[in-house]
Amino acid sequence: MEDYEQYIRATEPSRREREENWRTAIGLQAVDQLHTSDYLRETAQRNIEGEISIEEAQSLIRNYYESKTVRTPRGRRDGGGRPGGRKYITNSETDFC
Repeated sequence: MEDYEQYIRATEPSRREREENWRTAIGLQAVDQLHTSDYLRETAQRNIEGEISIEEAQSLIRNYYESKTVRTPRGRRDGGGRPGGRKYITNSETDFC
């Protein structure tokens, strides 16, 4: 399995790429006039530093925003949202068509 682990490490984005991906994702939120939370920015920083993986970052962000979501009587979700995290994955894809 050692060869497989090398393959995984070789495909992980560099610190610089992670930072660029997060900046792009957060910038796309700003274009939509959405503001990211301090929590998202702190979690992004942890991912950029290599402290946590993107999968861990997404899970943390998803759980954070789901806990902030308020359900209305009609079942509609207000507040919370999930700015940034999903856009990072789209931006980190290397196979743009």
